[in-house]
Amino acid sequence: MLELAEKEPDNYTLKILFISPYLAHPLSGHGGGVYMYDMLRHISREHTVSLICFADAREMKLAPDLRSLPITVQLIPRMRQTHSGRREALALFLIRSLQLLRSVFLWQPYYVSKFRHRGMARAISKATTEQHFDIIQIEYAQMGQYVEQVKQGKTVLHLIDVAFRPAYRYYKEARSLFPKAAMYVEWCRWMCYEPRMVRTFDAVTTLTAPDQMLLQRLTGLPRVEVLPPGVDIPEKAPAAAGRDPCSLVFVGNLAQTPNDDAAVWLCSEIFPIILENSPQATLLIIGRSPSSALRSIAEKSARIKILDFVETLSEYLFQCSVFIAPLRLGGGIKIKILDALAHGIPVVTTPVGVEGISGLNSSNIRVARKASSLAAQTIELLNDPAKAESLGRLGQEAVIKHYSWAPIIQRTVEFYQHILRN
Repeated sequence: MLELAEKEPDNYTLKILFISPYLAHPLSGHGGGVYMYDMLRHISREHTVSLICFADAREMKLAPDLRSLPITVQLIPRMRQTHSGRREALALFLIRSLQLLRSVFLWQPYYVSKFRHRGMARAISKATTEQHFDIIQIEYAQMGQYVEQVKQGKTVLHLIDVAFRPAYRYYKEARSLFPKAAMYVEWCRWMCYEPRMVRTFDAVTTLTAPDQMLLQRLTGLPRVEVLPPGVDIPEKAPAAAGRDPCSLVFVGNLAQTPNDDAAVWLCSEIFPIILENSPQATLLIIGRSPSSALRSIAEKSARIKILDFVETLSEYLFQCSVFIAPLRLGGGIKIKILDALAHGIPVVTTPVGVEGISGLNSSNIRVARKASSLAAQTIELLNDPAKAESLGRLGQEAVIKHYSWAPIIQRTVEFYQHILRN
């Protein structure tokens, strides 16, 4: 394959197989799904693309949208936590228990064991045996285990985040003894597993420079490529006068711990401070599967509203005055922040929220660590619509400069071609 690749011109059509733990769809409920869908949509315009990914019952209903793209799709059914009957809940409990035991005995991160699936292993082995792929790109660290099933082609591990960074943050933020001990063990597992696993690939990529430097420092890999995500730029954002005054919005899959933690902190500590200064302020929480704790807090305030799911997020990003994302956990680049900036809405977030995003400074985003500071930054923007409008416009310009899809796809393809030539 290498000899053929060297003889081909640089612009020849690549055959690429993507392997993902989540459905690549904008309605999947998390940033990874949005990013993957847009990547597939753009790169399949010039190259032959296939996708193998897990999908639960809800995601299966979204599959027709994905199949409307010029790509080949194979979905592997997988159970997830739902509000279905007792039998399904018991079956899932038994599966998760076995996965936990496997992670204990093999000293692997629980997430690696959780995503181990015979059907996925067979599908990858069959596809890479029967077809020739130039590039097999595996998304997320927990899916790196499937490199063993790849029979031919250059393998690329695309780390949406470097897993041992968020694992460490979970450990540090845990308050009670047992969760802290459990998170410490999981962090240790990732520290053992991830550096060893990444060396089994032909190439490794991250979304951000901080993840690149961390991975190189802790693994000794000579080269880790940074391939940032792209974002679609919508039509011109409305002026401040066209937005609902004193309205805040937070977006995220609330089934994920970092988003639930941020939403609970926002509702319980940050928003009450904002209300003291701006009694007319409203807070809209948009995300799937809000926790009972979050619902309980929100129900105590008439100024907070939770929307479990929305078909079109853009209308809310154009409607509200400020996007607030007080993230303390997790890792990797935050697609929600890029998407908000692309819509021209002023953003208030934390250092975790802007981690790895290029082109941001005090002129185009507001960043703070403490609840009081986040509230103060938000109040300032609510009280000064002209400043808020300027912040949103400059934030959008930064995203256009650094995260437009066309140059990112070109850079990605050039990287693939480099791998094939070496």
